[in-house]
Amino acid sequence: MIARIFTVGLIAGAFVTLLGRGTWQMQRLAWKEGLIAQAQERPQMAAVPLDDVVEEFGLSPQSSYPEDAQTATTDALAYRRVTLEGSFFEDPVRVFTTLSDPRGPLEGPGYRLKQGFQTRRNVLFVNRGFIPFELPADVAVRQAPVGTVRFEGLVRPDDQAGFFTPDPDFDERLIYRRSVSQLQQATGVSVALPITVDMPASA
Repeated sequence: MIARIFTVGLIAGAFVTLLGRGTWQMQRLAWKEGLIAQAQERPQMAAVPLDDVVEEFGLSPQSSYPEDAQTATTDALAYRRVTLEGSFFEDPVRVFTTLSDPRGPLEGPGYRLKQGFQTRRNVLFVNRGFIPFELPADVAVRQAPVGTVRFEGLVRPDDQAGFFTPDPDFDERLIYRRSVSQLQQATGVSVALPITVDMPASA
């Protein structure tokens, strides 16, 4: 009798676990489909200064290493074209990724380089580009521009964590998803906008 109750309990527990995982996968699928639609539509909009967009949407800098700030506001800004003027600071943080849909000649497993950027009114992190694990001999990693620079980019909110997303290695400045909170912890930047911006591949 006890064995039967134990078996029923195991089956029930497994069912609840599978149900929860299935629900999470459906939610993640809907989230990804929404991002795909945004990625196709919003980059066609005219670019506007990032600081103006931040003011329009009331986007507040985050401090004290907050939890990931995935909100309706950051979602509304996803893939918006913006112009930035300011300067890079800090050393970049490596964000592990596998690039399967390259916009340039490099693809496969590697890292995105995220680096602090100071505009006239805000601090944020900018994705400077992709570096593959096996860098071709004729390709060099460019240093960040020195001094004031101006470019257009695409706004990106945080990535959602998955069941198998590894923990970050802050000592090595290595994280495994786009997360402003983790970028802050890796660099010591205490106040930053809860979004990142992707530079164009040619910049």
